[in-house]
Amino acid sequence: MKNNSSCNVTIQGLFNLHQNTTLTFNATGIEIAVSLNITKEMVPYLSPNNVYKGDGMFIYKIRTQLPSFYVSKKNVEAVAYDLLQRCMLIVRDAKIKAIQKESQIIKQRIVTSTVPKN
Repeated sequence: MKNNSSCNVTIQGLFNLHQNTTLTFNATGIEIAVSLNITKEMVPYLSPNNVYKGDGMFIYKIRTQLPSFYVSKKNVEAVAYDLLQRCMLIVRDAKIKAIQKESQIIKQRIVTSTVPKN
């Protein structure tokens, strides 16, 4: 069995990346993926193709392919940063929608509980 842990440590030392960033090297270049933990309430507001079940949490993950002729330290870091910003924006929008939905449910409960029963 081949041990790749030393390779991962070396790669992590070369790039200034967020801890939830994954680099996958393939024949056409590098696949860069960024993931963030999300709550169950946010899942309906996100693309099901990008949501995964993790250990006790759900994970929202987006990825892109960087062709080999564009691969450089600067480009990998820039693309990873852009993906992270986009991922945070998408997750933040989903959280806003989940909170708005929860607010509507609470308002309905308040209205129905204050209506006098005949």
